[in-house]
Amino acid sequence: MKKRKKILYVASGGGHLTEILQYRPEVEGVEELLVTMTERKCPLKTFVTTSFTYSPFAAAKCFIIGLFIVLKYRPHIVISTGAEIALPYIIFSKLFLRSKIIYIECSAQVTTKSHTGRFVYYLADRFYVQWLPLLKVYGKKAVYKGGFLCSL
Repeated sequence: MKKRKKILYVASGGGHLTEILQYRPEVEGVEELLVTMTERKCPLKTFVTTSFTYSPFAAAKCFIIGLFIVLKYRPHIVISTGAEIALPYIIFSKLFLRSKIIYIECSAQVTTKSHTGRFVYYLADRFYVQWLPLLKVYGKKAVYKGGFLCSL
């Protein structure tokens, strides 16, 4: 029996969450989980967590929760639009499971790198930007597909 592919979506609240829900591909036979910081009605099984920027204790807690979820869920693919809560899930998925990492730079980043994008760029298997000026800023790995990545 063939194992079902598992996709883990990670996005903080607000625009990051809105964007990731819009990019979500329609794929049958795939198990999906969303990790976010916002309680919101969503078509996906969702785990709500907190940000780790408040204190070192909050950061440690976020990384421990991230490790637990990654090892329990075991995603084949991690898709994220950021922000900081994505880091533990991307790091642990890549490090322990060799998951494919797809990062979509937030549409608010027009000419400068996001903090998360600066780090994830080196771990991502696919790194998408939504504005042409970011191609020069990021480098060869970055791919432009247009705003809101309609053709993803």
